[in-house]
Amino acid sequence: FEVMTSESQERMLAIVEPDDLDEVLRLCEKWEVTASVVGRVTGDGALRIRQGFDGEVLADVPASTLHDDAPEYDRPLERPADLDARRAADVTRGSTSDDLVEMIDLAPTFIDGLGGDSAPNVWLEGQSLEGLIHGTAADHDQVVVCESEFSLMEMVNELPPGPRSSRRATMIRTPRHKYILSETGPNLLYDLHDEPAELTDRIDDRALVSVQAELHERLFEWYRARSHELTWRPGDGDIPRYDGMDAEVDGVLIGYWDESEVPPAAVPNIGD
Repeated sequence: FEVMTSESQERMLAIVEPDDLDEVLRLCEKWEVTASVVGRVTGDGALRIRQGFDGEVLADVPASTLHDDAPEYDRPLERPADLDARRAADVTRGSTSDDLVEMIDLAPTFIDGLGGDSAPNVWLEGQSLEGLIHGTAADHDQVVVCESEFSLMEMVNELPPGPRSSRRATMIRTPRHKYILSETGPNLLYDLHDEPAELTDRIDDRALVSVQAELHERLFEWYRARSHELTWRPGDGDIPRYDGMDAEVDGVLIGYWDESEVPPAAVPNIGD
């Protein structure tokens, strides 16, 4: 019954005069459209579903209950809880941004979007893009870093023998410049404003000495900082003080100069 009275059936139903039935079926066959007679108009205001044209009545309802007299839902109206967030999203919806972002920015963005500000003890790199999405970012870091290792690429056959660590290159880019630090070849520097195609290396351009030094230092800062600190946002309070170990542990203890610094409770048999 629900299938027969579904609105979707109306989109595939045609009411045909009996005298035109053969022509309609002929046209359907010509265009390979499956067509069958599924009912007839009675004019008595009732919708009946039968087991065959003259078979048992399976359903019998007033036809008006499917349109003019159909029940209406009187649902209470209230302000959506996320209305402000929707309107904020509309500020930048459909727009594009030239801000530099990285794949590692997705994780903090998802965490912010899900209200995860109260979970600081998570190893996390990148910066949330929520401000860019809503058009409120004022301090988005316009620097991206990309690492590449080509020890498994064909080009390694053209390089002199060396450790795997020498088959790496790291790029740092700002909106204008791109600096590539190579472990096995010459470093590269490009001015993306003057030459977006990156065909001319400017590493020896004396006019860009300060740019190269700045990017090299920023890359060094990135090396020193990555994955070394827990995510700890302003407002989360002070980092908890370490009060020592209170249980026996196994393995190599890191951070102790000699046995005298190890708490006895951690390794009770240290004197054996």
